[in-house]
Amino acid sequence: MIVQIIASETVSESTSNKLITGTGRLNEQIQARPLYQQVGFTSLPRAGSRHVGIIEGNSITVIAGTDTQDDRPVLDTAGDCAVYANKTVYIKLEDNGDITITNDNGSIVLGSNGRVNINNGNLTVEA
Repeated sequence: MIVQIIASETVSESTSNKLITGTGRLNEQIQARPLYQQVGFTSLPRAGSRHVGIIEGNSITVIAGTDTQDDRPVLDTAGDCAVYANKTVYIKLEDNGDITITNDNGSIVLGSNGRVNINNGNLTVEA
């Protein structure tokens, strides 16, 4: 059995049970292919996301990854990483140890030195 990994075209639909429908190489129609993702992370790709498919035989059998490069938040420092929904809603783990939680209303920075900064909002603590 020969297995190839190829960069395919676009996702047109994703379902809660992680099945992807879209268009592949040479306009191949991909119907309800399983989406494999990193252990511990899960997401439903938006329509228009790009995907990488694994070809077994003559068709794409599994979607191995998806990406929406235009929706990624900007990371300023090498070593930073983020879990995101779009450019303005994300959790950033910074190389310096800070954790920044950002949405359209502002951000909260949990500093590696124990400080907490709130931007554009109010802090409410409930016991």
